[in-house]
Amino acid sequence: MRALIRLFGLGTLLFGIGPTLAPRWFGRLFDLPVSSDERLLVMVRSVGVRDATIGLALVLTAPRPGAYRPWLIARIAADTGDTLAVGLAVLRGARQPPLLRSERSR
Repeated sequence: MRALIRLFGLGTLLFGIGPTLAPRWFGRLFDLPVSSDERLLVMVRSVGVRDATIGLALVLTAPRPGAYRPWLIARIAADTGDTLAVGLAVLRGARQPPLLRSERSR
């Protein structure tokens, strides 16, 4: 289990480094207008820092039995919040067509 937690933490850390160091590049991957909105750039970078921090904490605490639990809960809570926010935005009509197209329609 601890090896799995460490691997999950490493993946989270690596995923967080992209938007932290290169938020414009990361935003373009997801068709976000980060070039025209500085606030969006800050948001993308802050989510990256959040993910990198949680990932690093998971990697560092994985060897100690139970020490990783608060960080794992933080990761689950962050992902749940992100999912709810995106779901609410989509329900309200905010759609990014490149992300919502099916493979058949491309």
